[in-house]
Amino acid sequence: MGVDSYLELFTTLYGWQMFNNIWSILTTTGIAFIPFIVILIRNFIDVNTSMEANAGSAASVRRMEIEIVTALTVVVLAGQPALNLQAHELRYTPQATLSNPTPATVNATNAGTTYGQAGFTSAPTSVRIPLWWYGVMALSSGVNHAIVAGLPATGEMREMERALRTMYIENPSLRLEVNNFYTRCYVPARSKFGREQPAAAIPILNTQGVDDTDWMGSHVYRQVPGYYDILYAGNPVPGWPVNPARDTDQYWLDTSIVLDHGIPYCKEWWEHPTLGLRQKLLEDNTKTQRVVTWVQSQFPGMSAEQRRDLLARNILEQTPKSYTASLGQARFAGSDPGFWSGALQLYQGGVASVGLVVFYTTYLEPTLILILEALPFIQALTLMGVYALLPLVLVFGMYQPSILLVGAIGIFTVKFWAVLWHLALWADNNLLRSLYPDGVSFLSTMGPEHGLKSILLTMIVAGMYVTLPALWTLMMGWVGYKTMGAINSVADQLSTTVKESGKKGGEVTQKKTKL
Repeated sequence: MGVDSYLELFTTLYGWQMFNNIWSILTTTGIAFIPFIVILIRNFIDVNTSMEANAGSAASVRRMEIEIVTALTVVVLAGQPALNLQAHELRYTPQATLSNPTPATVNATNAGTTYGQAGFTSAPTSVRIPLWWYGVMALSSGVNHAIVAGLPATGEMREMERALRTMYIENPSLRLEVNNFYTRCYVPARSKFGREQPAAAIPILNTQGVDDTDWMGSHVYRQVPGYYDILYAGNPVPGWPVNPARDTDQYWLDTSIVLDHGIPYCKEWWEHPTLGLRQKLLEDNTKTQRVVTWVQSQFPGMSAEQRRDLLARNILEQTPKSYTASLGQARFAGSDPGFWSGALQLYQGGVASVGLVVFYTTYLEPTLILILEALPFIQALTLMGVYALLPLVLVFGMYQPSILLVGAIGIFTVKFWAVLWHLALWADNNLLRSLYPDGVSFLSTMGPEHGLKSILLTMIVAGMYVTLPALWTLMMGWVGYKTMGAINSVADQLSTTVKESGKKGGEVTQKKTKL
């Protein structure tokens, strides 16, 4: 039997354990038998307060028999635990992620989480469940997983977006090298560009964008003569081979000193396929390497040069300011504007990039992540409460048959939330891919020029995760209300028919007696 979260593996067992405890208390104290006493008293009062008390006695007995048999049927199907549910029978298959593309199916005995180890350690290994509710759970799980499996496959664009936003330089040595490149290469090149404004840069800016000169891997500085091709590291860079014809002349100390590492020019320092700073950024940690592999597989039409530059720029932009010196990016300038200043900036700037980035990264994206993390917890705990309270619903509902259907609708409704979340995720990924069909446009949304359409999409999707289950629950609540009314109406009509038949039979008997 499938569930929809790690937590539900344990809350399901706890919910039915509490069901058994409450049901045992109700039967031991005799509370569970009160509805049968009420049925007897109610029929006795109805007969003896009617004008044809003697005539309606036979009908009363038949009506009482029907109600008692119906109540007993409800007790047998939905009240008395009958089937065993073993902990290993509950299965959960996590969603595929960037770090775990083929997750294994787990159960409550080998969940691989702290659930059941640090917490929920006393979870039962086996619980007994009434026949009706066991069937409802099995049917709901089967329908849910069949629908989810039938959804078309789509790339995890939203997960990739979050992964891109959390990449940063982890290696302290690499951070130092980035700082050195910034000081020895980027600052002199940017200052020279500001003074000269070479005409050769215009076609490059038209192709790469007007902000190309605002980051260390600028194509202008790499392609226009007189910039990265003549600027050099100044100090030995670990890992670079020594070139005596070049490095000894460039080193600012005594040329008689033996160098352990070479002093590359800025262009090769950035572009070298194995020793270059750009390649080191892409190989900094396993998470970054997985992102590089995913981007390559999802956007095969993107050139290797574009892919490396865009990913390296994202890494530089996501690295916290405290980890590196100012990297020449607008997003690192100044201090945090604070909530009200940021809101005023967003209002005054309209769709200005800095205001949108502050709003998106500070408020919107964390809210969406928080919602996605909280939803499975809400579902698991809600189902546990439903399972635990079913015995009280049965007793207070006088074992009416409508409770079977209404309870089934309730369980199915809550379990179906997971399908709606999968649908929202599927729509989100497809909409995101539709907005950014190629890798260049998608990776460009990670920088400071984040588009308004992506922010609006995130807001809409965040609403879908909440409004779809809420709308579905309201709809199914209306269905349950109408269903209960229909079943109660049929029961009342049946009771009335039996009563009228008994009344007429009593009248015929009285007439024959008089004759």
